[in-house]
Amino acid sequence: MADPIFNMLEIGQGDSLGYLRQNDRNLIMARLIAKEMESDNLSAPPSSTFRGRGYIVASSGTGLWAGAEANDIAICLSDTPTTSGGWIFITPSRGMTVWVLVGTNPGHRVFDGTDWSSAV
Repeated sequence: MADPIFNMLEIGQGDSLGYLRQNDRNLIMARLIAKEMESDNLSAPPSSTFRGRGYIVASSGTGLWAGAEANDIAICLSDTPTTSGGWIFITPSRGMTVWVLVGTNPGHRVFDGTDWSSAV
């Protein structure tokens, strides 16, 4: 079963790898709480990244981001993501805020339910 907010799988009874999924959950929550995204204008992952970095997907994802939708938050789960399993995609909720470090327009963003816009 997945949680209703971020669609992360819960640890089930007898789940021998549950601790790994919990480590990923902790990383995802830390990234979302920190609210820092590396960039906001990518449709595919950058050539160099590492575990824990977050990005706002610019348009429908390609390559390792295939399946991601425009405006999703992509969080890297591996220091060397070579498969789509090295990423998780979070659909933002209306009112979610982040700080974009670099990209087309660095700064504070708010998700209005349709798009990320610069906060005033």
